[in-house]
Amino acid sequence: MTLALVFGARTGLADEPVAVAGIGTAAADRSPSPEVPRHRTFGMAMDVGVPDGAGLALVVRPRFDWLRFTAAFTHNGMAPGARIGMTLDPAAFPLGPTLTVEGGHSFAGTIPGMQGSPSIGYDYANIHLGLEVGNRATFRFFLRGGASWLAVNAAHVQGAAGGSGIGDPSFTGWLAPTGKLGFAAYF
Repeated sequence: MTLALVFGARTGLADEPVAVAGIGTAAADRSPSPEVPRHRTFGMAMDVGVPDGAGLALVVRPRFDWLRFTAAFTHNGMAPGARIGMTLDPAAFPLGPTLTVEGGHSFAGTIPGMQGSPSIGYDYANIHLGLEVGNRATFRFFLRGGASWLAVNAAHVQGAAGGSGIGDPSFTGWLAPTGKLGFAAYF
């Protein structure tokens, strides 16, 4: 800030000096400061996919825009479940590539509308490459695809199969392709 003497500023008389502060920086003081967009830390996401089913998630973006963590409630049509995950979103472009790693559990449930159906539950881990459209700071649609590791357990299969000697089968292995379609909004 500078101090300048201006004659006649207060009374209009040329012989009366008046001290005025800020003459040299008046333009700098009044210029609008560039507004930094606020970081949106929390958001919600909805998606549908295989093997997850439908999901409703809370999304947390820490200080870095390229990293997201999710915690979701899921439902696969037979029973509820839960999922946690992490997405890397390296490009701040309207159309950007992503890498998502998730793990989840679907509780045991029966096939709806089928009486005496076996109870099926599973754990899974997804690794998906994705393409996201929109502004990663506010709203994005996403399409992801890749592979999933599954550990499936079925119970009461013998009763559902009419008493045959099948037993209760299980499966552990990779399922490909798997995918997901959804959107995320940040507030």
